[in-house]
Amino acid sequence: MTWTVVPSPNRTGYYGDNGSLSGIACNTPTSCFAVGSSTVEDRNNVWHGRTLIERWNGSSWKIGTSPNPVSDIHASYLESIACTASTSCVATGFYQDPKRSRTLSLVERWNGSAWKVVPSPTPTSQTRSRLSGVACVSSKNCLAVGSRDAAGARKIVLEHWNGTKWALLSKPDPTGIPITLGGATCRGTTCFAVGSRFDHHATRTLIIRYS
Repeated sequence: MTWTVVPSPNRTGYYGDNGSLSGIACNTPTSCFAVGSSTVEDRNNVWHGRTLIERWNGSSWKIGTSPNPVSDIHASYLESIACTASTSCVATGFYQDPKRSRTLSLVERWNGSAWKVVPSPTPTSQTRSRLSGVACVSSKNCLAVGSRDAAGARKIVLEHWNGTKWALLSKPDPTGIPITLGGATCRGTTCFAVGSRFDHHATRTLIIRYS
């Protein structure tokens, strides 16, 4: 077996094609989703980030319809995806609110026919929040991980999906140490999340466990 480059489409903007993919998940060899973003420059030379979702049907990749939280927005990105069935996928990322004063976490869900934005809780007293990784045990049990900035300090974010809504989880935040999470995996009742922490002028690995 060998690796080969597979043609993948880009969304066409005012100044040409543009796109980037950062997460992928497959249910079967003929059913996959890839998520990321496309950056489009308008006639006023303003760049707009838009969510990008592509689907593999076994023979080719095609761009699908992917929602953005609001229309008046200049940054909206997907970074990770997890699927448990052909009718159940979750993608996570972040977006910038219309006032451009805060970056908020973004969650989108696939129900078998369309992607929809799902409300995601925002940690209190924060200015930036993003979800960089997601893992699902079932359609009613998912974990999303990321980071938030508040009062000049970076802390981790953990959110849980119970099939109905997302809720913030308690988290092990070492006092005064900037930390972030970038990926997660779950098997059975055990989940691991990985990232980094900045301690004593050095960046160090970070792994946390939930069981």
